[in-house]
Amino acid sequence: MRGTSNPPIKPNVGSSINCTTYGPLQRRQQPRIDRAYAVTVRGSDVKGEAFNAQTTLDNIGAGGLYLALDQVVPCGAELSFVVSFTTEGLDGKKSSNVALRGKVLRSEPQNNGKCGVAVEFTEHRFL
Repeated sequence: MRGTSNPPIKPNVGSSINCTTYGPLQRRQQPRIDRAYAVTVRGSDVKGEAFNAQTTLDNIGAGGLYLALDQVVPCGAELSFVVSFTTEGLDGKKSSNVALRGKVLRSEPQNNGKCGVAVEFTEHRFL
């Protein structure tokens, strides 16, 4: 129908914090790789305290990534990452690192005390 639009979805208490206005529909433009690559994350949490964390990715694609942190980060926060893409080849393990910067699109407190974080890339550089 012309002239109609869906109103922004407001999260319930305890639900995810979605920084976008399109709701829970899947909006990915690129496929994702579901592999637990090692990643170092730097940023500030909801209290404004700086952190430097080691964790693993849940998934990564051309436009962004998803991971779980011990820290709760706010929507819109700028985070920095170094992802280590380790592969096992015929001549042993190899690792390629990529430095990334991105903006938090979604911050989802989880039952295990972690915070699921969806990030859209703003910069990348191969190391």
